[in-house]
Amino acid sequence: MTGIFGIFHTDGKPVAREHLESMAIGLSFIRSDGIDVWHDGPVGMGRLKPYDSSLSSHDELPLQNSVNNLIVAADARLANRRELSREVQTP
Repeated sequence: MTGIFGIFHTDGKPVAREHLESMAIGLSFIRSDGIDVWHDGPVGMGRLKPYDSSLSSHDELPLQNSVNNLIVAADARLANRRELSREVQTP
C-alpha cells in the first residue's frame, strides 16, 4: 500500500512544496521509501514511494509528460507499461 495526496487551490494561490511534504508526514503511518512531489501554480500532488519494491525503485511520480501536458499520480501497477508509455510518449 502507498499513499497519494494533492492540493488544488481554487483561488489560484500557488501550492507550496512544504504543504505537500506536510501531507506526506500525515501519512507516516504507511511504511514507505520516501516521497515524490510535483507542483505547478495552484496544483500539487505527490505519493509515498512503495516500501521495498524493486519494480518501482527507479520510478519517479507524479509522472510528467510535457508533450501531452499530462501529470499522473497513482497507487497502481501497470501490466502493459511499455505500450502505454509509447502511447503517451513518456520515458
